[in-house]
Amino acid sequence: MKENPFAFKNLFWAYTFGSMPFMLLGSFLSLFNVVPVYFNNEPHYGFEGFIIMILFIPFFGLIMGFVNWIYLNFGNYLYRKTFKLIRRDQTGS
Repeated sequence: MKENPFAFKNLFWAYTFGSMPFMLLGSFLSLFNVVPVYFNNEPHYGFEGFIIMILFIPFFGLIMGFVNWIYLNFGNYLYRKTFKLIRRDQTGS
């Protein structure tokens, strides 16, 4: 069986580690009362904002990984079906 190039696990870790520096920067800026973290349209500063941003890191990876997993696997499915039809037409079968 072929390995899935768009495995959810790979997408999850890529989005989690890709967004981590920005989320950590935002969490430290919130911790030192520089920039608020908006959660439910309310600004949060200090330790509360820090915790919200830290907890948002895996949640962001989960949501973005899931959405892109669906998108990429659907595109891969269409790609394989389209080229199967093209190859069949070229061979004359």
